[in-house]
Amino acid sequence: MQCRWCKQETVRQVLVKQGTSIVRCSGCGLVSSGYEPDASAMRDWYAQYYGERNTSRMCNDLTRARYVELLAGFEPYRKTGKLIDIGCGFGFFLSVAHAAGWEVYGNEISQSAWTYFDRLGLPGDRIFMGDVGEADFPAASFDVATLIEVIEHVKDPARVLESTARLVRPGGLVYLTTPNFNSLTRRLIGSSWSVIHPQEHLTYFTPKTLYRMLVKAGFRVRALRTTGWSYWEVFDRIRGRADADASFDACQGAREGFERGTLGALKRSANAVLSATQLGDTIKILAERV
Repeated sequence: MQCRWCKQETVRQVLVKQGTSIVRCSGCGLVSSGYEPDASAMRDWYAQYYGERNTSRMCNDLTRARYVELLAGFEPYRKTGKLIDIGCGFGFFLSVAHAAGWEVYGNEISQSAWTYFDRLGLPGDRIFMGDVGEADFPAASFDVATLIEVIEHVKDPARVLESTARLVRPGGLVYLTTPNFNSLTRRLIGSSWSVIHPQEHLTYFTPKTLYRMLVKAGFRVRALRTTGWSYWEVFDRIRGRADADASFDACQGAREGFERGTLGALKRSANAVLSATQLGDTIKILAERV
């Protein structure tokens, strides 16, 4: 197969999961799934992606507080007051941004997400259902674009970032998060890490490859850090357990626990180390449109 980014046939297998290869390009370094879905397969996969159980698990006070904190950091970029969330899911982040006074827009491919927009008080006519590259939003019209755990799901991430650059005004902001293929968790448990999902996560980034792709798309990276590690998955692997739901619930419990007292200070210290070494599970980037 060709590399999804540089198109060179210089890939080599680094992992195998569910019978599918995960390959790294020896030219540009991008890591990709060997699974190559067409547009129809992508639509079918995400058609019923959002359901009552997973949406209710994501709509909690801790996540809302994190979104409020994130939005506060966007205030210096507010000029038009317009924000777009690319891959907005069922709209929980947009609902928090709307409450904070932003004029919100979104993009999503999952039809199952549509049923939640009215419930969250979101203007449905501002949500484009389909590929963001086909959206008819005016160029350079947004102060902020967010891509939260999205870029790993797409076949052509460079094209998505180029489409994002078209939408953001010069000097505007993009905030992006995605799993870190170089993370401590992946190094310890390899393909057992739940993030390695060849049919869903088609592209895997390191801080270096994501930085380069953003720069090439027309952004100037202002801040890059990596945070978190999935210690519960590592311990489950050691004990020979593999329960994705249990791991998710453990993650939520850990998040809530680490927000309190001395555990919160421990979390901040751990994240400082993980960011300095670029071994955290999640890459978080702030970049400005050139």
